[in-house]
Amino acid sequence: MRTEIPVSVPDGELGEWKVSTFTVTEEEAKFQNMRAMISNSARFIEPGTYKRLTKNGEVIMSNTPVEIMDLDPLFYEVKWNEPKTILLAGLGLGVALTGLLDFDFIERIDVVEIEPDVIELVGKHYDDPRVTIICADIFDFKPSTKYDVIWFDIWPSICSDNLDDIKKLFDKFRPYCKWQGAWALNELIKEEF
Repeated sequence: MRTEIPVSVPDGELGEWKVSTFTVTEEEAKFQNMRAMISNSARFIEPGTYKRLTKNGEVIMSNTPVEIMDLDPLFYEVKWNEPKTILLAGLGLGVALTGLLDFDFIERIDVVEIEPDVIELVGKHYDDPRVTIICADIFDFKPSTKYDVIWFDIWPSICSDNLDDIKKLFDKFRPYCKWQGAWALNELIKEEF
């Protein structure tokens, strides 16, 4: 289980989007974790310095340990089955992409990101010949190839409404992959049952 993925994207702002460094103090972590316990949430945070991507001030994602642990199903699949080709739906801060680039056996990672400003702000910092970033809506995107792994990470929050989108995407992309997963799917399934 990975809990740390450093992000090399510098702080910056473009349009509605912003990448910034932030620090969670010991006191802030205790307060947040107490709230998580009261609400019966597993979303605990550790003190430290992290990066976040925001849109109009709303946090879309960060590289905090809890968000990295949300990627466990993806990294587990990659580690044990050594896929050659991967499709990521959602670039965000590039945390999943950074983690995947650590695996030398991966030959190709296509990233579909709907927001041109996110591509400009974040994507240009991922200069690896294995990576292709495509500006498109994943719901409209038509793959020209099959992938070993597809990972969907396009939602800013964990909400049971995401399950409908996940089902649509899984149904659409089933013919194009050997394995597919989605951000926070396990947590969403627990909420439903």
